[in-house]
Amino acid sequence: MTEVFHVSGPILTAPREIAAEAWIVGGRMTYTQPAEPASRTLGGWVIPGLVDAHCHLGLAAGGAAGDGETVRQARTDAAAGTLLVRD
Repeated sequence: MTEVFHVSGPILTAPREIAAEAWIVGGRMTYTQPAEPASRTLGGWVIPGLVDAHCHLGLAAGGAAGDGETVRQARTDAAAGTLLVRD
């Protein structure tokens, strides 16, 4: 059985659009209530896709990293789902 989370808003869906609720089904967000009952309800402000994932590409324990290490760090971030990094 797929786990279902019910999220109650306000949920920012676009710059001037707010939804009252959403569901997370199998790791994907939908605004259509699924047939399966929710196993948990979460409430509060929801901003899909925004995560505070502070990182510094190109830094190592001893200071600045070389190009190879910087690329390895970027690939590790991308593999974890971080597709936009600002430094």
